[in-house]
Amino acid sequence: MTPVKMGRTQKHIPLQLGLPRQRLIRTVKKLRRQPHSRPPVLPSDQTCLTILTSWLMINAMVNQLPDTFVALADPTRFQVVQMLRGRELSAGEIAARCAISGPALSRHLRVLRRTGLVEVVQSERAELDARLRVYKLRPEPFLSVKHWIDEMQAFWTGQLAAFKSYAEGRHSQKNVGRKGPRK
Repeated sequence: MTPVKMGRTQKHIPLQLGLPRQRLIRTVKKLRRQPHSRPPVLPSDQTCLTILTSWLMINAMVNQLPDTFVALADPTRFQVVQMLRGRELSAGEIAARCAISGPALSRHLRVLRRTGLVEVVQSERAELDARLRVYKLRPEPFLSVKHWIDEMQAFWTGQLAAFKSYAEGRHSQKNVGRKGPRK
């Protein structure tokens, strides 16, 4: 638990990884109503900071999933991501391969940068020409998408296995009740 300033008093709220937002709000409201006679023993500030930072980073990645999917839904941006899979490319090289104008590509690259899918890299080519921007893919958003897909796959595998066992159990019950072939 870590202290949080609420109005004139200082309250302690639990910092647990993955604490649902509604539960956190209920806990804060409950703590506002209950006075603490003695604050609980807290872990070190560094531990609290580490837990809070990791919790915020995980939530940020999960919250970025819709933005990631929206960015990849555009065919041009998806094509840019496909091109950057192989190697780092300059904006001019990307524009030439996509056969679109520089300003149009600039807008697409801005969306990809804001969603965190690509980043500008300092390279030898960029040092020779200050106007040159070289882009590369960032792995973090794709890892969060992979993690989400793995969770969805596990969920649906479990759902389909349960449905299969239900259907097989029901089928076997019908066969047990029969005495002969149906006419």
